[in-house]
Amino acid sequence: MISRGFVLEQVERVSTLVIPTEVRERTNWLNVVGGLREDAHAQADGYRLVTWEGPTPEELREPYAQLKRRMSVDIPHAGLSNGEAEMTSERIAYNDERAKAKGAHWIVVAVERESDGMLVAYTELEWPRADSPGVWQMDTFVHGEHRGHRIGMWIKTEMLFRLLAANPAAERIHTWNADENQYMLSINEVLGFEPVAYESAWELRGL
Repeated sequence: MISRGFVLEQVERVSTLVIPTEVRERTNWLNVVGGLREDAHAQADGYRLVTWEGPTPEELREPYAQLKRRMSVDIPHAGLSNGEAEMTSERIAYNDERAKAKGAHWIVVAVERESDGMLVAYTELEWPRADSPGVWQMDTFVHGEHRGHRIGMWIKTEMLFRLLAANPAAERIHTWNADENQYMLSINEVLGFEPVAYESAWELRGL
């Protein structure tokens, strides 16, 4: 790779959360998650949850697209060259229809500012069939101007309860995070995610 002009620019940590299946263990774990959710909610004054399962409500497509565009330039990229994603309300609707046609299931937990309804954070989980034990964490993002209110912990813990209500068969959640994204990694570690692999991102810089 190096001899061909590629430079290692970012390392991603692959982590998995194994959800307890034994009744007592799951109850204890959910009690811990519930406590974290309450603590985080208490620090998110002035914000409220907005959630949906499946296709994005029409009135939320443009705010959702705006937040995804912001995420594309605001998350840690290390040395990678990244521009703003071409995300629109039409693209949101198109992606939703494609996922639905494949039989996928997904949940979005988002947060909006109470004063004006601005969408400021979201997290997504997706799984391939109704009773799939394997679940994939898609995006999780908190707008940079709204960090410091434990919103990341709030939406992640809320999502775990929503997931188990929608898919009680869920046993594992898989996620990928930039190794320098300590903010999100610390949340995942508290929730019980453990590293299982690392992936590298290379960029061609020329010979």
